[in-house]
Amino acid sequence: MVRTISAVIIFTITMVSCCASLNFLATTTSSVINDIRSAQNFLKDENIEKALEKANLAKEKWENNKKIFKIYVDHTHLEEIDVGFAELKANLISEESAESLAISENIIVRINQLKETEEPSLENIL
Repeated sequence: MVRTISAVIIFTITMVSCCASLNFLATTTSSVINDIRSAQNFLKDENIEKALEKANLAKEKWENNKKIFKIYVDHTHLEEIDVGFAELKANLISEESAESLAISENIIVRINQLKETEEPSLENIL
């Protein structure tokens, strides 16, 4: 009886922590993606300064939460996104709008791929 109760408690704790980490990943990445989309809109309006501000805000949010992501996310994915942010900043500083739009879209795709790889699905389990 004690073993059964212990197993149920451990299972419950595991499931709650998995759900919490998925929720944290979803909310954080959505916030970062929204800031990148805002930067893209400023780029389309040719407002480079505002685009750079939004891109820096997105990178700051990403950096603040990356420490937690490192616990349960493959580091390769995180490094690719970090490289994307560095390229985006460099292109924004040199005022290359078209290249910056492409890089920002690439960052969004990589963040969405990160979310998909962490979601529990039959494809990810097998």
